[in-house]
Amino acid sequence: MKKRTALVGLLPLLCGSLLGSSALAADASPDAKALAVLKQTGLLCYSAIITVNDKTDAALGKQAEAIMLKTFSGLYLKATQYDAADTCDRELIYTFDVDAAGAPTIYTDDLKLHTYVATDGDTTLPSATIWSDGYWGGDAKVWSRATFTKKMTDHLVTMMSQFATDYRSLK
Repeated sequence: MKKRTALVGLLPLLCGSLLGSSALAADASPDAKALAVLKQTGLLCYSAIITVNDKTDAALGKQAEAIMLKTFSGLYLKATQYDAADTCDRELIYTFDVDAAGAPTIYTDDLKLHTYVATDGDTTLPSATIWSDGYWGGDAKVWSRATFTKKMTDHLVTMMSQFATDYRSLK
């Protein structure tokens, strides 16, 4: 099991989540201030877990991680792929789960930033989600691989755009 460590964070910044995303991230979300922890010292890790019909899809996971890495590069934000890191202070995790084996097709996907060992001086949490975005839905039809891959990519690009907008909004 990977050791997860972190610097002290602030619980007031650890509250709230954003479920659902605007089409293209034009404005910072109410949770943008929580990304201030990324300007502190500590290692940011990222990972993508893609599950198709109850089986992990490593190829789609790598595709999703490439989208994440491209955003980090555009923000000049140093991040390490989770499996390549000894420790992580914070982790941006993307998950996409689709059941397309039969009708109806059902999916969920979300992007969450976790910080490890968060405290406000009185309360300490081993892990806290401090920023999130996500989708869920379905279709009466069975989706092809191309259809759910496009849905995954479109949603991840939109969520990473919101992440970038929120990060850039920090003063």
